[in-house]
Amino acid sequence: MMTNRLMDRTGCPDHLWVEATNYVVMLLNILAHKNLKWRSPTEVGLEYTPDASHFLVFSFFEKILYMDPDHRGFPHSKEKPGRWLGPTQACDDVMTF
Repeated sequence: MMTNRLMDRTGCPDHLWVEATNYVVMLLNILAHKNLKWRSPTEVGLEYTPDASHFLVFSFFEKILYMDPDHRGFPHSKEKPGRWLGPTQACDDVMTF
């Protein structure tokens, strides 16, 4: 249900439903819940307070520019248009998406 609302509100195409579901699950795992005494599931299960700041930088399916490392450079830009589908789970560097 939450995934459908997210996709409808952002205009995300249907074939990205897995990415939208993954985004919702990651968000629900770091948000505090009343039933957990205002702690997040991650905090209860793994005993550390998760960092939610990366969800505040971009919105799901927001237009972004990313750097194409294979581009040769001048006179053309290394920036390519894309969409933000959530924070990466493969890298822990600050501000790496």
